[in-house]
Amino acid sequence: MTNNSAWNAYLQPNGVLKNLLEIEDVDKLAKVEYRTTMARQDYLEQQHFSLPNGYQIRGESIDDVLQIHGFLFDGLYSWAGKYRNVDMMKGQTSFLEAQFIGVAQGELNRELAELATVRRGDKARLAHWLGQVISDFNYMHPFREGNGRTQRVWALALAYEKGFKFNLVPDQAMYDAYLQASIEDDAGMMQHVFEVYLEPLD
Repeated sequence: MTNNSAWNAYLQPNGVLKNLLEIEDVDKLAKVEYRTTMARQDYLEQQHFSLPNGYQIRGESIDDVLQIHGFLFDGLYSWAGKYRNVDMMKGQTSFLEAQFIGVAQGELNRELAELATVRRGDKARLAHWLGQVISDFNYMHPFREGNGRTQRVWALALAYEKGFKFNLVPDQAMYDAYLQASIEDDAGMMQHVFEVYLEPLD
């Protein structure tokens, strides 16, 4: 399958993403997607990042992101919880080629093994490894849609596992700094965001 035909397999004739709700209007789809995924993110936070299927997000494996994406987008897209098979870019930024996603999984699992050695409450080391893991996931950009939302939930879960929280609310300084670090795809910038904004759990 060529990249063009692979791209087209995701789209309706009018260019809107194929979806299980058969919505053909791009604005309506965006609104439904936003409401659905935000409600599910709230659920995950309330349940301390335990999914309805019993899977606990602990940062032990990159499989976390498949589980998160699958839960957030279940019932919306047939490819919820599945990696993309097309190459992607946003603006002038090119993400990892689809053929190398499997290689990136191995690297992220090695980084997660380092993150696992961080003692609960060790903010400095946690910020370092969170900065690395989240930036590398951002470049991996493994899904056709929903990478940012999956990334944010995963970051919250990884911090929670080590005894920390941070408040990602749009139009606040922390959110803006996090977003800029993602756009720049800079692990050092992302580390600094966590150093500044991570707070101990109550």
